[in-house]
Formats: sequence, structure tokens, C-alpha cells
Amino acid sequence: MPQRTAAPTPPAALDHLRRFGDHPSGFLALAPGNEFFVDDEVPGFVAYRRAGRHRFVFGGPVCDAAAEPRLLDRFLRDSARAGQRVVAVQVPERCLDLFAHRGFVLDQMGATYAVDLAAATLEGPAMRKVRQGVRRGERAGGRVLEVGVDLPWSDRLRRQLDAVDDRWLGPSGKSAKPLRFMVGSRSGPPGDQRRLFVVDVDGCVLGYSQCVPAFGRQPGWLYDLNRLLPGAPDVGDLQVWAVMRRLQGEGAPYFHLGFTPFAELGLPSSPAEPPHSRVGALLLRLLAEHGERLYPTAGAVAWKRKWQPVTVAPEYIAFPGRIRPGAVARLLRLTNVV
Repeated sequence: MPQRTAAPTPPAALDHLRRFGDHPSGFLALAPGNEFFVDDEVPGFVAYRRAGRHRFVFGGPVCDAAAEPRLLDRFLRDSARAGQRVVAVQVPERCLDLFAHRGFVLDQMGATYAVDLAAATLEGPAMRKVRQGVRRGERAGGRVLEVGVDLPWSDRLRRQLDAVDDRWLGPSGKSAKPLRFMVGSRSGPPGDQRRLFVVDVDGCVLGYSQCVPAFGRQPGWLYDLNRLLPGAPDVGDLQVWAVMRRLQGEGAPYFHLGFTPFAELGLPSSPAEPPHSRVGALLLRLLAEHGERLYPTAGAVAWKRKWQPVTVAPEYIAFPGRIRPGAVARLLRLTNVV
């Protein structure tokens, strides 16, 4: 029997991701606040979050590829019985037909970026500015330490991390408020899968980074949080490069820089263009061109591009039948963009 649950046991959900996950940001499906649709006959789940009369699905069904149509169909029937409309976000290219065959229209909502760690280097003209940035961080005395490996957990460290969050999210920081749903979190299960790195100078924590596992065709790690105190010494490039070097030394194949909304719109889809909404495409393009107050897309793209990603893949938003402005407004509020 199909069922809904607010929290499948984390080991089971994580096992499903390991077995079936094929999305660079798939680990974020386990974020606190998500609900899960599960079916006794299909190992896996559909992660979603409610907002009003909508269910916003993250990515798509997580199960064996051959069972995806059955699990999605059962989820859609369950949603219809509950009187809720389904909208899917960050839908990868491989799921376009899955949604299109069920009457969804799909428009690109942004892009995700992946670095090939085996080829990652600071050498060459393309990396000159990054190379200089790393050296500035080293000259400033910056160190990048993995919590629980190079640095033990302590109450003092937790207070320092909280202070970074407070400053980052404050009026002088990068963001006026924390984003939700499609972003990472330091809290919530399964915490033992997260890897936390701090950057410090003279024992003072200036920022931190967090990585979570990425599964599927490009396995490795997702760099899902990156925060630095406003006005800190120039240690940002060192902060990223040191993490990349550690993961590279461990033999991790890919370093995912994550999803950026409204980015790289117009990337060709493969193998064919999905059914789309002209209104939706126009709305997303307007947000990309005039939405810097909502999300700093241009800066995020420039930052991710400088690490020389080998793939820049489009991700889509799927609406049932046609785009509805109310659903877009719900999503913007759900993610705390507005």
C-alpha cells in the first residue's frame, strides 16, 4: 500500500539513495522538513514538501529506473486524492520524458556544475586568478581543517560556526535570510554523512564548508554549503581548493558545485526539447535578467565557472499541464527567496 511519511528512517532513505540515486544534489532530498511518499511494492521514495495546495517534488522518484513510472504514477494518484497539485523542481535531463509523458510542461530553471577531480589543477592560464587567490590565503595564514579529523568538535567550535551563520545571514553578509528546500543544512539526519571543513587564521574560525555524498553517474561529493565572515582575509579560494585537494587525494571522481537558479538558461537539452510553456520560459528569463535582488545568479555563476567545471547541466521545473503564477509564487516563498 502506498503511504506518506514525514520521516522515513534515515538509514533506509540513505540506502535508497546509494542504490538508486542519480542526481548530483540528491542528498538534499533528506533535508529536514521534507515528506516522503513510499510504496510497499517499489523500494524507494519521492521526496516533496507541501506549500498550500501544492506538493513540490525534489528531483523526481528515487528508485530503480524501470520502476520510476510506477512510483511516480502512484504518487500522482495519491496527490490527486489529497486535492494537491504536483510541481517538480530540479528535474534532471534523464527524467524529462518521465514527466512529459504524464502531461507536464518543463522549463529550464537553472543549471548544476561538476568538476572532474582527476583533472583538477591550479596550473595553466585559466586558473591564474584562482592560483593567486589560493596563495593570498596561504600568506594570510589560512588553514583548512576537517572537523572530526583535523579538529575535534567542541562547544567553542559550535559557537564559532553559529557566529559565521549569523554574520553571513545578517545585513552585511551575503544573504539577508536563509534559503530553504533546495539547499543544504548543517543540522538534521543523517549527520554522519556530512563532512565539515573550517577555514581559520590563528585559531579563529573565519568560515566553513560542507560536503555531502553525491551518487549516480557522477559520484563524489556535493559542495553544499560555503560560508565566510564578511570582511575576512582573502581566504575564499584557499577554502575551496583545500577541500578539493583532500577529496582528490581520496580518489573521489567528481566535485559538484551544486545548482544555481536562473543560470545558463537556454542550454540545449538531450536528446530532445521537452514540451514547455512559453509563459514559464518568459517568466524564468525575466527572473534571470532582473532577479538579482532575489538571488545573486551572476555572481554564483562566475564563482562556479572559475573552477573549470567539465559539465554544466540544465535542470528543469515541471508543471502539470501549464504554468500557474500561484505555483511559482508558492515556490519562491517555500524556498524563502521572497
